[in-house]
Amino acid sequence: MEDKILYKIILASLLHDIGKVYERADIALDDTFISQNQELYQPFQQGYYSHKHVLYTVHFIEKFNDYLPDIFQKSREDLNFLINLAGKHHKPESPEEIIIHVADCLSSGFERRGYEKEIKAEKSAKEVPLMVIFEDISLTHNWKEALPESLKYYYNLGPLSPEAIFPINSEEKKIKVGRNVYRDLVSSFEESFKNLLHKESPLLWLNHLNSLLMHYLSFVPSATVERGEKTKFKKILSDVSLYDHLYFTSTIASALYIYHKETKTLDKISIEDHNREKFLFIEGNFYGIQNFIFATGGETNKNAAKLLRGRSFMVSILSELACELILEKLKLTRFSVLFNTAGKFLILAPNLDGYIDKLREAEDEINKWLYEHFYGETSIGIIYTTSKPIEFLENTGYENLLKRLGRQSEEKKYQKFDLYKFGGYPEDYFVKFSGASPCKLCGKRPATKKLKDFEVCEICLDQVNLGEKLVKRDLLVVYNKNEPNTLSKVLYFDRYRISLSLIEDVVFKKIPIKNVIVIWDISLPINKTVNINRDNSRFFLARKFINAYVPRDEDSKPLTFEELSNKAIKKKEDKAYGIKALGILKMDVDNLGTIFAKGIRPEKRTFSRYLVLSRYLDLFFSYYLPYLCAQKYPSVYNVFTGGDDLFMVGPWNVILEFAEEVSKKFREYTCKNPAFTISAGYLLTKPILPIQEMTECVENSLKRTKERGKNGITVFGVYVNWREFYELKEIKKQMKDWYEKEILNRAHLYKLNYILNMVETSQKLMEEQENLMKKQGENAFFDKIYKNLKTFTWPSKLYYFTVRNIAKTGFKNREERIKKVEDILVTLKKALDKHGGGFRIPLWQIIYETRRASHEEN
Repeated sequence: MEDKILYKIILASLLHDIGKVYERADIALDDTFISQNQELYQPFQQGYYSHKHVLYTVHFIEKFNDYLPDIFQKSREDLNFLINLAGKHHKPESPEEIIIHVADCLSSGFERRGYEKEIKAEKSAKEVPLMVIFEDISLTHNWKEALPESLKYYYNLGPLSPEAIFPINSEEKKIKVGRNVYRDLVSSFEESFKNLLHKESPLLWLNHLNSLLMHYLSFVPSATVERGEKTKFKKILSDVSLYDHLYFTSTIASALYIYHKETKTLDKISIEDHNREKFLFIEGNFYGIQNFIFATGGETNKNAAKLLRGRSFMVSILSELACELILEKLKLTRFSVLFNTAGKFLILAPNLDGYIDKLREAEDEINKWLYEHFYGETSIGIIYTTSKPIEFLENTGYENLLKRLGRQSEEKKYQKFDLYKFGGYPEDYFVKFSGASPCKLCGKRPATKKLKDFEVCEICLDQVNLGEKLVKRDLLVVYNKNEPNTLSKVLYFDRYRISLSLIEDVVFKKIPIKNVIVIWDISLPINKTVNINRDNSRFFLARKFINAYVPRDEDSKPLTFEELSNKAIKKKEDKAYGIKALGILKMDVDNLGTIFAKGIRPEKRTFSRYLVLSRYLDLFFSYYLPYLCAQKYPSVYNVFTGGDDLFMVGPWNVILEFAEEVSKKFREYTCKNPAFTISAGYLLTKPILPIQEMTECVENSLKRTKERGKNGITVFGVYVNWREFYELKEIKKQMKDWYEKEILNRAHLYKLNYILNMVETSQKLMEEQENLMKKQGENAFFDKIYKNLKTFTWPSKLYYFTVRNIAKTGFKNREERIKKVEDILVTLKKALDKHGGGFRIPLWQIIYETRRASHEEN
């Protein structure tokens, strides 16, 4: 049964500060309207009415009430209730209004204590851009001076777009902000608001509204306290967006309302009591994701691309549906979900009797289904901890919460299944194989379905179908089990069905919503809003960034891994050069746990910033990188990207370029802050290599990067940091230029590879000198040097082979050739001395890229 008051509290929370945007846009309010509403909604302090933005909030709801679902404005009483909920958050009277007031304060965090009164500042709010949370993070407690002028990175004011998520250096460019920019934002927002779909279903409509707010308010600062030239951070904290503040307020308000309603304590004293354990934080983690995605079978490689695409998407779906099941068990809405990315979600629920038992039921129900379908390959771990509102207001509250969840999460990793319930094998496992052979794709489940010319299981067929349709469909619909006609034939968790469709189908009402739970626009961020030519209107749907970019051919057909490897071949003068091979890339952010736990300045450690940091990191991976591939790297296939990591496949040479681009873009995205680094592992392979082996090899490559110093990449078995990687790219350009001008020949390249081995051995011996002499004595060290003495002659070998192999023609005279030989020798000697084994990266790239393709084995 719908709780209409809960829905109104959610909507009022989402809109309670919308007036700030209008106030900063200098939208005029009628004098009569002001005089009639000032006393009702604005606090009166120090001789004047403060918090004028609440009047704009009230005006917005009254102006657009016809565009709200009926439950919010069916009667004048309903509308007034909603208006008062949203407008009285600084002057609350009813219990529901007090709930939103408290949620607003808790969402803002402890920095709002002592600043309930407005503080006059020298700079107008409309001229203050949103600060970038990444800039003021430190792993060494070396934060910048706590003054606004110490920071230089801000976001341009405007709607969400792949370009807009990158901060602007205010010392280099003027920040886009001010009254006119706010007015443009208001105009676009209103147009989209009027066309929100599904007014007949309040929860669907609220989901659409939430994404609309994210789109338009992600770069609007939330702070009500304006800054002066010398105002310290504790007075101005505009590094949390208005959207994040509104959403977190709705989450807290939902939990508070349900808690006080169910405990029959809907009174002022109880609501404002911050020392009761009113909240329950619930964290869910999916285990075995990598094994799930990269499981192999006899026919896996033939269907690798679409299968990986479908499996990766299914991981996201399973995480969303597991979260949905918990919400259903606890009778919560999706506005209780703080985040759900990369197989991990966090829910803020009320701490009510019976909820722990329901959580255990949910965990068992989810794991039972996973066990029956994946035989222990993947599972979910649910942990929880209670919390008091006071923790939102203490500077140690956020840190203590993370510690509690972290400890439980570590313990849960070692008990992924309840062995008393799920030990052994499923009872009907062998019965299911009666008359059925193992699935050709996973090799685990009975093959009961047909896929082209071989038999597969229902799960793998679903994964292949999803993988095929994902490149053609841009809408995900989740149904309850009563919906008969869906793309997916699997009944997830015995409750849900999913289907992929087109956005235009929902716009033109071709999708009945009778059994619909949620609808998501999963299109890539190439088109930021949905433009359907119907009465020149623009429609906006709830967004979910869980789709991936897929390379296609001229007929829009997805490329296979074999076809991707062919794109590494380049033609020149009717001749083909290069090798047919794939590049596999895995990257993830370094030290993320430490960043969340200790990276934020102590006086700024709030739950809001934790959520902002999580969401903005995810935006880079799940929102921006697919866009980057579509725009600049159309042959790079996104297996998965989200949270804080990525897994990509593409032509071996293009993937190396892509890795460099990601490292540079991530540095730009995080304000060039040394606290944020990213590590990568790379593998060059033939497309026939089994998927599981590809995964293990690239995982080992990434592991090597982490062990050798992070903040870099391992290529061809060699770790280099990113600065070295960029330098080696310049060396490659120079060497390739010499080769293409026929100054260097292939024999010289292969001799350089021989010399490189000598360099590596000699450098390794010298690195081991101190340790060897300490453990085995001086004689042992010199004995080892003597046995490998030849390796120290590499400079003379370099000189000999270079002089011998440099072209003797093409120069004006002998002196010019001698000068070129000297230049090449100096360049190569410096490169080998400085980079050692790292020199293999440019050298092997040139050898592979310049190889005649006719020499390649097919």
